[in-house]
Amino acid sequence: MPLNPELEQARHDALTALGGRVRELRLAKSMTQQQLADATGMHRVTINKLEHGQLDVGVSNVTALAAALGAQPQDLFTT
Repeated sequence: MPLNPELEQARHDALTALGGRVRELRLAKSMTQQQLADATGMHRVTINKLEHGQLDVGVSNVTALAAALGAQPQDLFTT
C-alpha cells in the first residue's frame, strides 16, 4: 500500500537530513566512507546510500554510526 504523499515527503526529508548529518560528521573527523564502514561493520556502499538519503537504517545502525563518529544517536538528527 503506497504511503500518504505527505508522509513519503517527510520520510524523504528525514533520510536526506540524516544522511547529510552523517556525511558532515564523517568529514569533520577526516574519515573516508570506507573507514566509517569498517568502524560500523557496514559496507561502504551502504554508507554511500545512507549519505545520499537513499537508505533507511535501523536503530542499531544509527547507534553504531553515532559511536563511530564520536556522537550520540540524537546528534545525527540535529545540526
